[in-house]
This record gives sequence, C-alpha cells and structure tokens, in this order.
Amino acid sequence: MAAEYIDKSGDSIDLTVILGVYRTRSEIVRFFKLCTNYNDAECQNAADYILENITPEPCTKMESKRIRKRIEAEFCSEPWHASKTKRMVVAGICAILFFGILFFSPPAFITKLITGAATVVSETQFNNVDNGMTYEEVKNLFGGDGSLLSSYGNVEIYKWPGNGMLGSNCNVSFQDKRAYSKAQFGLR
Repeated sequence: MAAEYIDKSGDSIDLTVILGVYRTRSEIVRFFKLCTNYNDAECQNAADYILENITPEPCTKMESKRIRKRIEAEFCSEPWHASKTKRMVVAGICAILFFGILFFSPPAFITKLITGAATVVSETQFNNVDNGMTYEEVKNLFGGDGSLLSSYGNVEIYKWPGNGMLGSNCNVSFQDKRAYSKAQFGLR
C-alpha cells in the first residue's frame, strides 16, 4: 500500500509528479517543508520513501519549471514574481559593487585581504626594477616573495599582486638568476 501525503490545503500529493519535478532528495525535502505541515524528520522520511518507492512522471525541464512555479506560488507567503524581483534587486546591487571594486583602485589592505598576499607592488616599485637585478634584490624592493609562475631551464617567471585595480599584478622574468623582462597590469 502506497503512503499518502497531504499538503497544507488538505489535498493528497501526487508523488509521481513531485518526483518528476523535484528530482533530488534535497529538492523533495524543500518541497515538503514549503508545501506541507510536516516536521523536518517527516519531510526527510517522505523524501526517502519517494526516492525508494515511486516512479517519476516524466516531464521536460520546461514542464518541470512551469509545474514548480505553479506549486510554489500556491504555498509561498509571497507571490513568485515578488521573490524574483527581490533576486533581481540583490543581483543589481552585487553587480554595482563588483564593478565599483573592479574599476576603482582598492586600498592596498583590501588587495592583501582578497589575495592573501603579504605584500603588494606599486607602480613606483615596479618601475624601479632594472634588468640585471637578482631575485633577492627584486624581492627586497617589493617587500616580499613572489609566486613562481613558470620555470623552464634557466628561466623563471615570478608574479606579485599589485596595488591597483582588482586583479592588478606584475611579473618579472629571470634568466640565469638575473631580471631580463618585466610586465604589469593595473598597477598604480
């Protein structure tokens, strides 16, 4: 005999549709928490029962989304479009913050916090690197070790995070332990 589950409206839940729409255990548990008055343990047990004993009613992803919206709109405390509006507002705020950080130079302490680096390089420090300097001289000039990006034969390339816009950095290439090339992005 199949188990019967009841939603908040007192209607019997068609488990084949639920498994066709909510395909993972966590989604089924979320459905039961949203649409029924069952406690956590009962929601977990219902999900286990469904996954072990029910054959899903096949439906496409588009049908699944449509059915899910209809089901959740009936049981959510606010209309589906209101929560979508909130998501859009939050996404907009995040985009503004992201591009604000990307295009405006963060202070060195923020760059250090984001990258986890002990040191960041300024444009002035970078400009003071001369061909022929040793790694130790460059390290002392920058105030700390760089990350080894590449090593091939007698050539090594090191990278340091920069004090500029987000993602700013500089690379110094060493051949036979002497600087011979440098490049930078976004240093200030």
